[in-house]
Amino acid sequence: MLLAGLGVPTRYAHSEVGVIDGRESDGLIWEQHEIELGLAPLPVAADAVVLTRWVIENLAQRHGYLCSFDPVVKADTPATGCTFTCRPGCPGSRCPSSSLTGPSPTRPAG
Repeated sequence: MLLAGLGVPTRYAHSEVGVIDGRESDGLIWEQHEIELGLAPLPVAADAVVLTRWVIENLAQRHGYLCSFDPVVKADTPATGCTFTCRPGCPGSRCPSSSLTGPSPTRPAG
């Protein structure tokens, strides 16, 4: 709700299975969570990612937690981090469908 209130479209958020129990080594328990942001034009999406990371980092700090976007927070554990999924396209009707898929293998190019 907080991100939506800041203008960041959010599709869903949930916890993942990546729990790292480091109580014996460093006293920390790490949990992995996923937040999927809504599709947006690249400049808007980039702003949404930066704002989302800022919000998460500040909420964690406010409540006394550590937050990491590192791809691996501890050796020999599941990877985590920031993943991007892109959907290429052209605005309006200026983009012929063949430019998104390349030449058809059943017809000659040109």
